[in-house]
Amino acid sequence: MKYIICILIFSIHFQILSWGELGHEVVAQIAWSKLTPTTKAQVEKILSLTSPFYFENKNFITASKWADLIKGTNNDFNKWHYIDLPYDQREVKIDSHNEEHNIFKAICQTVTLIKNNHNPINQAWALPMLIHLVGDIHQPLHTTSRFTEKHPKGDQGGSLYIILHQGNLISLHLYWDLGLGLLGNVGGIYFPSKIEDFSTLQIADAWMKEFPTAFFKNRISNLHFRTWIETGHILAKNSVYNTPENRSHSFKYITEGQKIVKEQVVLAGYRLAYLLEKIFNHDELLNADCENLNK
Repeated sequence: MKYIICILIFSIHFQILSWGELGHEVVAQIAWSKLTPTTKAQVEKILSLTSPFYFENKNFITASKWADLIKGTNNDFNKWHYIDLPYDQREVKIDSHNEEHNIFKAICQTVTLIKNNHNPINQAWALPMLIHLVGDIHQPLHTTSRFTEKHPKGDQGGSLYIILHQGNLISLHLYWDLGLGLLGNVGGIYFPSKIEDFSTLQIADAWMKEFPTAFFKNRISNLHFRTWIETGHILAKNSVYNTPENRSHSFKYITEGQKIVKEQVVLAGYRLAYLLEKIFNHDELLNADCENLNK
């Protein structure tokens, strides 16, 4: 019983870490590879304002981790990393106002600060936050919480949904944060891939070859953030939760899940680059769904 409780606590702690450090760095690496030299220069100038105080902001790739490191400074920041759309077999309509703080509002706020605010300090705070949140919103369990009789207040994005992996208990959320083995190992639970053998750049290059920009067609330029959330919610309902609690998952579940992980991480990187180009080129974000964004 103590062992199970420890696993649960450890899993809940990771609820809002999304893809983990490696996953966020891969998203950022993909985005960086698609940015123009002009936008890269503007990004580096902004990040340089905080890099003396936050080592992670020394460059665009490592800045992707900063938002997780400051969560303890303000409890509201914890809620910025997700939105709990209910998975309870009923029709769900996304309402950005269902919580005072959520990832939809956070992305809108950071984009607005970077685009419309001419205060460099505000921009320096918002930019690394945005880099991270675009990665978060593409993790399906950062859009969804499953409501059942067992968990009438929701399962905290799969953090309370426990499965077996190689005989070990692990939360569904943590398993997906680790990309079903593509993005890391934790707590003595080792996954099939040897991620230590590959650099962030190598992983990003390999996944981009598997999912080039042409694969996504017009999905990259879709800046309708509610659609990003809806897509994650559908993936969570139809695929992520498609494995039984307290039991081992199938090989098919792993292979199909890893494909979703790669696709979502790569799409996040492409979208982040597209969004930043629009912001720093002072283009109107015509299909973004944030209030007052283009004023």
